[in-house]
Amino acid sequence: MDINHFKAQIESIRGLIAESRIPEAIQSFIALAKTAGKPELRDELISISAQQRKLETDTRKYISDASEIEMRQNRLLGHLLDLLSDVESGQWVEEDSDTHSTPRSRAEKPQKKAFPISLVLLLAALAIATAFLLYHFSGRKPNTPANKPDACLALKREASERNRLGDYDAALKLLNKALESCDDKQEVEDLISRVKQRMEEHPARPDEQQQPHGPRVTAIRLQAGPADFSGDCPQEIVFLGRITADGPGTVSYRFMRSDGAQGPIQQLTFKGAGTEPVRTTWRLGASGKVYNRYWQVLKVLEPNEMESNKAYFNLKCR
Repeated sequence: MDINHFKAQIESIRGLIAESRIPEAIQSFIALAKTAGKPELRDELISISAQQRKLETDTRKYISDASEIEMRQNRLLGHLLDLLSDVESGQWVEEDSDTHSTPRSRAEKPQKKAFPISLVLLLAALAIATAFLLYHFSGRKPNTPANKPDACLALKREASERNRLGDYDAALKLLNKALESCDDKQEVEDLISRVKQRMEEHPARPDEQQQPHGPRVTAIRLQAGPADFSGDCPQEIVFLGRITADGPGTVSYRFMRSDGAQGPIQQLTFKGAGTEPVRTTWRLGASGKVYNRYWQVLKVLEPNEMESNKAYFNLKCR
């Protein structure tokens, strides 16, 4: 496949995603995978297409909440963007003899050569003999807690660190687990007594006891589409964001623009650790004007502050 044609198809698909035209984006993506001869990518896209059809059916029959419809649609858009990023970053690409690139599935792996049966049997016999010798000469089975001093030491060190930071409950849990792994039970019990004593000497304040433990946002990214536009204005620019958190809870965020405007504070609920999509738009442009390197950012306010990359775009109005 000609690399320039390949890049043009990628840009066309990105434009369809930016306009939320999911069915057209999926069909164009499937055509690209078919041309490249990569059935794994095509199968994954067909799966996304099935999810889109189910969303349309559910919308007609069951779903009346616009926010739920938008959330599920944004997840599909985010999935397509992830696949598109994989293609552009080379995870689906391999070099052929003409130095042109074609999509390559992440699922493709080189075929492993089978070991001869005689060699497998010999290795199995050696493993059994080794286990027998360990058992015979050590006087105990290889995987008993007595053979794991490193695990015991690691638990005690982590418990000491938790105790130093004032996280007494976590320290006690680690030490109770150490009782099962360590030979010196008395030493561990002494450590437990010290932690309990410190809990009495340094009790947590009421506001600390009542403070909920929410998720922590670990990553944010934002993308503008179309990134470069030339034509009739005003034009709507779509911004698709992805927020990643390490646990369940509520995340507060807002969008901020290069012209100084700030969007309303919104909330996103995580049922567990993972990534959730968010979306906003910016409609602007006047006839004959040019808007170079305008941008928008996604800022998380709670439970921890974090700011995304600036999603730039260029606009040339006729």
